[in-house]
Amino acid sequence: FDLMDGVSQVTFHNISHLNLESEGFQLQYGDLKISVHDSSEISFGSHCVTLASGVTSKLSVKVNNVEEVKIGSMAYDVLDSIEIVKAKKLILEESALKPSHYLSERPQLKVSFRDIKSIPSLPKMTFPAASEVRFDSCGLGEVNAKAFAGNMYENVTFSKSIVQNLRSKAFSDGSLILRL
Repeated sequence: FDLMDGVSQVTFHNISHLNLESEGFQLQYGDLKISVHDSSEISFGSHCVTLASGVTSKLSVKVNNVEEVKIGSMAYDVLDSIEIVKAKKLILEESALKPSHYLSERPQLKVSFRDIKSIPSLPKMTFPAASEVRFDSCGLGEVNAKAFAGNMYENVTFSKSIVQNLRSKAFSDGSLILRL
């Protein structure tokens, strides 16, 4: 999809399998909200949301009540917020939430994972610098070295969550964490 003329929201509901592949959405103008709910499986492939040259759009993603969510490496050129609520499994590839373009010097990204039964791994460079990263009632497997690879995090919260293995250097050397 080439999104222009201010298209602001795309919603997927009751989908058994959705695979957003490379360049599935290209932002030409305006901001975009992607919403997926009450579905079985969704996969955001690498570079599934791209930004046209010279465009300064914003992207927010909200996933609610989806059995399995997969996010590929550098899935989004820009990303301002992502919220995933009520999932059985969340699979993240290396650099999953790392955008290709940063529109601000200060971290803007807000990440919220809530009621996710299994996040098998937080691979290297999962989280770039972010204003907020929250895990509420989540089951995390391995938090790998440099999973938090950004230079600044304003707030990182683990609440009512289980972390099976937190590797040394999960936060990069030199990362500034204002509130953990």
